[in-house]
Amino acid sequence: RFTLEHPDLRRIIVCGKEVRGHRAGQALLALARNGIDRDGRIIGALGPYPILKSPERDVTAFRRQVEITDMIGTVDIEKLVP
Repeated sequence: RFTLEHPDLRRIIVCGKEVRGHRAGQALLALARNGIDRDGRIIGALGPYPILKSPERDVTAFRRQVEITDMIGTVDIEKLVP
């Protein structure tokens, strides 16, 4: 919902150490690439419970609006900013 309320948000950089177990960064990447199934499960997410309660139309809007850059594992801020 946040992205829908902030149309100027166009890019998210997923960086830093991945959260063990839940794999939140990987889940966000999977959401952007694949969306959700009809049960709200993020397609291709590897965490144990990758389920969203957001309506499919909101997920579709998010996927159209936001570009995700995968920099998982990058912790050096100098590598994140040009």
